[in-house]
Amino acid sequence: MPTRFALFGVVILALFAGCGGVGSPGPSGTQTTSKLTNTTTDIQTTTPTQDVGPREFQNLSNASQALALKAIKNGEATTLRTDLSGDLTPDMDWSRIRYQGTVYNLSWQRIGLVAQYKMSHTAHVNASEIGNDSEVITYENLSDRAQRFFTEARAGNESAWYDREAFPNEFHDYHLVEYQDEYYRVIVYTGDFEKYRLSATPV
Repeated sequence: MPTRFALFGVVILALFAGCGGVGSPGPSGTQTTSKLTNTTTDIQTTTPTQDVGPREFQNLSNASQALALKAIKNGEATTLRTDLSGDLTPDMDWSRIRYQGTVYNLSWQRIGLVAQYKMSHTAHVNASEIGNDSEVITYENLSDRAQRFFTEARAGNESAWYDREAFPNEFHDYHLVEYQDEYYRVIVYTGDFEKYRLSATPV
């Protein structure tokens, strides 16, 4: 039967062993901290979890071919996440593509959010409801592009999403349009979309 002193010695050794394992720092702890810190930056690099070999360029969809070719020719190409098709995305499980006999490494970077604008529809407004004339612009003073947007909106057709430079400037400043002695409130949606950079480097 073990004595009381022997049992006490075993307990002391166990405590020392436990403290050494828990408190010792290591490279894995430092690497994990760095990785977590990097995820808070605006630019994030996406690396596939596994590489299943190079994909053939001709097997991609037409939209993916256009994006990949732009990256191959220029070294990189930017696009919105919503514009990507299913076979070429930041979460794909492959990282190489073969184009005209040359293999390229592909990598993705999330470079932030981009504001987009869409003309939805118009709502008829009574003249008595208009309190600030500075919000009103006449149809004749709209640019040709803005007139087309307005006409489509009056017909109930939504536009596509556009960035700020491509969306008609008038509808950034004016919310009411006077058209044939009637007033219409233009309904514009805004949204933030993820923007990515695709880089292609020959192997």
